Amino acid sequence: MENSGFVREESFVSMNDNQRDVIQAHINMINATADVIVPLTNWRSKFIKLWDNYQWRMRYYFYIHLSIFFINTLLCGMIVWNIEKHNIPFIDCWFISATCVFTCGLQTYGFSSFSLSSQIVLLIFTLISGITVSTIPAIFIKIYLVKKKQKTIEQVLSSLEIEDNSLHLRHIIRQNLNNNHLNKYIQSLPNPHDLHIKAYIILIVVILSTCITIYLSSFLAIGFYLKYNYDPQDLSQANTTVDPFYASLVITLTGFNQNGLSVWSNGVTLFVVDIFMNIIIMIIVMSGTSLFPAILRGIVDLLKYLVPWRYKIFFDYILLNNHRLSTVIYPSIQTRLYVTITILLQI
Repeated sequence: MENSGFVREESFVSMNDNQRDVIQAHINMINATADVIVPLTNWRSKFIKLWDNYQWRMRYYFYIHLSIFFINTLLCGMIVWNIEKHNIPFIDCWFISATCVFTCGLQTYGFSSFSLSSQIVLLIFTLISGITVSTIPAIFIKIYLVKKKQKTIEQVLSSLEIEDNSLHLRHIIRQNLNNNHLNKYIQSLPNPHDLHIKAYIILIVVILSTCITIYLSSFLAIGFYLKYNYDPQDLSQANTTVDPFYASLVITLTGFNQNGLSVWSNGVTLFVVDIFMNIIIMIIVMSGTSLFPAILRGIVDLLKYLVPWRYKIFFDYILLNNHRLSTVIYPSIQTRLYVTITILLQI
């Protein structure tokens, strides 16, 4: 910015050189600030415009998802390494962290050899990295996209002066049906936007509720069974008695998420002749992988049967669109084939 518009008043004539230098320094500072603020404002407007025009594609989620998983392995490894006060090599801490995050189960350093704090950290990363919980952020992204799309549709409809955005079925009924009672039911159906959003929300709630139910029932069943059927000496590790409910927690979390970790150095060979423990651990493992889509679809079917009529459309929408909504719910035929093959492989 130039100072061409600056006019010196007569009172300035009597100023000495120091005063003139101070005033000129203030003027230069104002000019420099203006020269910086204007480009920043332009960059801000460009960024906002870029954000508004950005088109999200769900394939980007794969790269973000994978990147977060890699970051989690490093983060978990660093946390465990520091908890162990560097007594365990970082490569071993990183390896078992990758095992927990990517649900592998391999170990270079026994899970039972880590401190309790490290084990809890590893269990937390196991929980948030499972195939059930880790797919939920994708549903939230889809909800955001649906809302953004609806906002665009509303702008178009408002420009065309169209106020009714209800389901097409409503228009058909309105024109061809004289039954007021049935018409009342039809008019209670949600509009497409509400149908999409609520279906996503219901699916999130059902997935989390299913996981919590499996976790809680398995945790209590194994915990009480170990408490009343095994002596404390039988559950000891390195001359330290392991709490049966903590052992149950580890078996449940790592079994459901296919890690197979154990609080004992010899794994779960303690239960080699225990039929109940063998069966329940197998059920937990299958529930976290092969059987989960079938369990989830069965629960959605059951809820559809139980809920009032006007809510059935949400569950119909979930069942019809299945894999488009979440990767953990399959179409009906594929689910049956999946379960059949799983059972045959177990036999």
